[in-house]
Amino acid sequence: MKSQKIDWLGCENVHMSAPAVSSDNSIRIEMSEDNLSVYQIKVPFQITFISCSGGTGQDLLNITTLSGQHDCHYQQTLLIHHKQYNAKNLHLHDYFELLVVLEGTVSQMIEDKEYFYTPGSCCLINRSLYHLENYTGKAKILFIGFSVDFIRELFDHCSVADFPQEKEILDSDFYHFIMDDIKNPGSKAYLDFIPSLGNQTSVQMLHNINTSIMEVMLHPTFGATHQIKGLFSFLIASLSNPEYFHCSKILLEENSDILIFARISHLI
Repeated sequence: MKSQKIDWLGCENVHMSAPAVSSDNSIRIEMSEDNLSVYQIKVPFQITFISCSGGTGQDLLNITTLSGQHDCHYQQTLLIHHKQYNAKNLHLHDYFELLVVLEGTVSQMIEDKEYFYTPGSCCLINRSLYHLENYTGKAKILFIGFSVDFIRELFDHCSVADFPQEKEILDSDFYHFIMDDIKNPGSKAYLDFIPSLGNQTSVQMLHNINTSIMEVMLHPTFGATHQIKGLFSFLIASLSNPEYFHCSKILLEENSDILIFARISHLI
């Protein structure tokens, strides 16, 4: 297949194939009994980078998915995406998904509520929430999909870690959120991250991590798997550091408006 240059990733002189069939992707899509999409991951992890070119119906979503075994690039007009969003074609995953907003504003329909995410904000979705993202203008978004086995192995490494400080992550909301869902799946919950008040470096930090992840994924060499695990670990540690990010656990069963209160209280 003809190679296609992708320059919107922020990486110069990058070429990759553009598969046209879903079998080349690392996600399998099945339909549930209530006619909603269920995304099933076929690899340990996957990243999806989405760049929205503008806010008109003819503007494009450039979508690239990358994993160790698969890559896929395609485009979709914003008009088509808005029709899907307005029809509430929600989906859920059999894996954990971390949304990272690098530029622009993204709205996310989570079950029956819509929330807005600005640059530097992130959202960790568990395996029981139906959701769908929407774009209204220029934006750059990174999605990271962690399979259950992969994220569990990442944390299990702490038991043999060389540095005692590595075990501190086992006290984090991120770790407990993952482990709680693995042990007791079914909870309607997610984690919301926003830059800590007064911190001006959080957004740039996410940009730097994204650039490093893309560089490794697009140009893998010996040790690439360890590099990716290290970058994911650094991202999780950064999100778990209150100097950089404020984290709120949202339980939809308790109060669907708790995210609004959590964000307001963080500013008081």
